[in-house]
Amino acid sequence: MYRRKFPVKYTFLIPLLIILILSGCGRNQKVEFNKLADAYVQWYLKMNPVSATQLGYHEYDGEFGKYDEESFREKLADLKRFNIEMTQIDPLSLDEDHRIDYHILSAAIDEMIFEITELRMIEWNPRLVPSVIGNGIYSLIDREFAPMETRVRSLESRLSKIPELVQSIQNALKSAPSIYLETAISQTEGLINTLKVLPLEIYTDNTTFDRIDEHIRKGVYALSQYKSWLIDGPLKDHQRDFRIGKELYEKQFSFTVNEGVAATQLLNSAKNAIIDTQDRMFNLAMPIYLVENDEPVWVSRQDTLSVIKWVLDKIADDHVNRDEVVYNVKKGIDDITSFIKINDILDLKIENALEVREMPEYMRGVSIANLDAPGALEKNLKTYYNVSPIPEEWSDEQSESFLREYNNHSVQILNIHEALPGHYIQLYFAGKHSSKIRAIFSSGTMVEGWAHYCEGMMINEGYGNNDPKMKIVQYKWALRGMINVILDQEIHTKSMSRDEAVELMVTDGFQELSEAEGKWIRAQLTFCQLSTYYAGTIKMWSLRRQVELSEGANFELRSFHDRLLSHGSIPIKFLSDILLDL
Repeated sequence: MYRRKFPVKYTFLIPLLIILILSGCGRNQKVEFNKLADAYVQWYLKMNPVSATQLGYHEYDGEFGKYDEESFREKLADLKRFNIEMTQIDPLSLDEDHRIDYHILSAAIDEMIFEITELRMIEWNPRLVPSVIGNGIYSLIDREFAPMETRVRSLESRLSKIPELVQSIQNALKSAPSIYLETAISQTEGLINTLKVLPLEIYTDNTTFDRIDEHIRKGVYALSQYKSWLIDGPLKDHQRDFRIGKELYEKQFSFTVNEGVAATQLLNSAKNAIIDTQDRMFNLAMPIYLVENDEPVWVSRQDTLSVIKWVLDKIADDHVNRDEVVYNVKKGIDDITSFIKINDILDLKIENALEVREMPEYMRGVSIANLDAPGALEKNLKTYYNVSPIPEEWSDEQSESFLREYNNHSVQILNIHEALPGHYIQLYFAGKHSSKIRAIFSSGTMVEGWAHYCEGMMINEGYGNNDPKMKIVQYKWALRGMINVILDQEIHTKSMSRDEAVELMVTDGFQELSEAEGKWIRAQLTFCQLSTYYAGTIKMWSLRRQVELSEGANFELRSFHDRLLSHGSIPIKFLSDILLDL
């Protein structure tokens, strides 16, 4: 593996290197771009050691990275130099694959500059501490990418750096939204608990264990002090609005969604799609409703929604017990796998094993489940499907609400989205692509759009034995994507309140209260990501319809899926150019 080093403090080496790369007239633009892209990748991995480990590049496994003001100034200077040198490459002179990589890289550099100069989350996101440390530690333990002895050396190095990292991020924090403080406190406590049992997950000699125990003791102390500082320190008196505002939101939206659609366009599309989707749900729900009820007297739109809600409530009655959540997710995987094979949906020759497990504590508090795939630069390692168990402190009422939301029909849609043929399959094939640019700077819109598309595609292909209840539940998940856009924009660019958000989710989206309350928290802690589901799925369905129209009787679903997944996690606008040969 090519491992050129760019030490942070010697930033004068970067412009010198780029000058050498791009010097000389008439040089092949493809060769020049490859050299520049390689230089940037090496720089990026050096600057982001935890991300590098997660991606599968292990040169910097003993580091966390630098989070002080001087380091950010140096990063910014480097990024501006890279940006200047990008202008020396004419993308029109490149072949299609390299032209796509050029545009992805250009956008990635611009986004990092925006994050440092305008968004500046280092100054107001206290969740960075549990996030960076948790990911940095778990990325060394979770996967056997190297012998335990090698990983323990890196682990010991990172553990020794926890106090310094905590202090560095703490020094940078100037204010914080209250929801960020609350979540950071909870996640820091989860990280402390994780560190305390960490020795149980490794094996090494007694001398190394003694050193690791001492590093953990110091790390736990530093994190405990940080947690106390979050509770009683100056941030409680310097709180800021969690809403990032219209200007920052629209800039971040252009980077996150990156599909040539304006935020307002997507918002209007989502609002219009809600009515149509509810009408489709009603047409399926009415025959089920009439089995036990008389036909309603139609007075308003609310009567239509009431029929749908009655049917969804009946469906929600079928759920597991509170201690069976992870098991229920796990047992549904085999049925989906068989359906995909029998119906020839896509290639299932997967070498990375899938393991369903309880979500690590430091990750909890943002979503019910996530797919933790091995880094795109890794080969043949496990993929973890993390499922958050019901918190012990939840009341029976909260638990029942959660279990009704993720009932035995809904959990199948969850599995389709997170596992097969959603994230698990897509990320596996994305990792097989040779481009490091695509591996590192993947499109969240493509990733989430594919998974959201799969929910509808699988039900349309007959998964669930064409049970109308499955289709109704799938439409409910489709409503989530639409409502996510409204929440994302009207919370961060306007003044949507908690009550308004919950009302929208419960009434128009038929979500259980626990799900709506959880999404309200998530919508405060994130911005633009919630819009990627709907943005991606409408682009995905549009692309499929165009390919079907172009290929006519020769269209094959598996061929379409296999071709689509073979190009990595790139913006769907580029997939359209490739598959439609534009």
